[in-house]
Amino acid sequence: MRILIITYWKETNPGTFLQAYGVQYALRQRFKNAEIKYLNYVGAIKETDSTKNEVKGAESTTDDLSIWHKFVHVLASKKRTKLFQQSQKKNMQWDERRFSMYLRSEEESVFTEYANSFNLIVIGSDTIIESCAINGKWGIMWPSTDIKTAKVYFAASADSAVNLLKHKELYREQRKRVSDFKQIGLRDYVTMNFFKDCLNIDIRQINKQPDPTFFLPISIFSISERKTKYIPKGTGRVIFYHFDRCFKYRKPLAKLLHEKGYFLVTSEYDPNCDLSLKSLTPFEWAGLFAHCDYVLTERFHDTVFAMRYKIPVLTVDWRLRIMNDKMESKRLSILKDFDCTENHSVIRTESELPLIVEKLSTFKDGYKEKVTVKVNEMIERANYLADRLVPLLE
Repeated sequence: MRILIITYWKETNPGTFLQAYGVQYALRQRFKNAEIKYLNYVGAIKETDSTKNEVKGAESTTDDLSIWHKFVHVLASKKRTKLFQQSQKKNMQWDERRFSMYLRSEEESVFTEYANSFNLIVIGSDTIIESCAINGKWGIMWPSTDIKTAKVYFAASADSAVNLLKHKELYREQRKRVSDFKQIGLRDYVTMNFFKDCLNIDIRQINKQPDPTFFLPISIFSISERKTKYIPKGTGRVIFYHFDRCFKYRKPLAKLLHEKGYFLVTSEYDPNCDLSLKSLTPFEWAGLFAHCDYVLTERFHDTVFAMRYKIPVLTVDWRLRIMNDKMESKRLSILKDFDCTENHSVIRTESELPLIVEKLSTFKDGYKEKVTVKVNEMIERANYLADRLVPLLE
């Protein structure tokens, strides 16, 4: 039994790593003796016309960090990359041969032969089908019907699907390729709506599937006391604060929070925070949430793990290019899953920042209990859909 996982796993992003590991974890529970490999890929999604000339909104084209802070950031990134590579080597297997994300002409027949050597191909999770084709080359996550191996989408996502919406001339071929799949599991409503409304895939064939990190038990995550000793205990004021350097209101938002007496901790280097735990393994990153009282973030997996730990979370969208034409995003989608859409905000101007700070005091009694019920439902749903893979290989 040979299974191939096609997903992002090389990026230095803890959520990306853990979702990839979660796919393997789910498969290993069901196919204990199978050979499970990750596709070894080169490159990733490239910029296309749809991401150019975008409305900047809260996005800055400049970086206000000093030379020293930039130097520290680079060193931290290098150390984190090494830690991730060690985690990958310990937890994952992949072939030496590599394929381009958008197959070159000379790779197409080789990849088809390679893919057909497996019994099952599992594509997902993370944002893995955003750009279907670039320069006439189809993305490896939209495999050709020449590949006869059973194929499934496993909590696949297309983020905003904005690139997909602008290429209607590809819809017929996309539908053809998707129709060849044995099971379609999609992670967010944005992607589901694209499959249903644009590709005309019968909604009954589409499964709303939780992120693969829900397969991973909380018990496997931990962070040492040495790394968390400077985090205040029992104050109820600790915020996991995570924003990209291109978010131009990252500093003023942090200032407002400090004025309210909050302690800010982050898992990447951010001089605006009280504590930057800038070099963590993915498992340490997930363990950090247990030491926080709130999560304030722009990230999908930060939101997921806030829910896993039943911590109040405020999730912010500020990159308009990764929201669809209805101002929906995969981050809003996960909050919908938990009936917590009020925990979502879109920031376009600095005048909106005080509203974010005010929201921290609006969480009502019963929040933890409600989230606990939803987490259990997610885990049950995830296992149900994973169990449905078993008959495909009998």
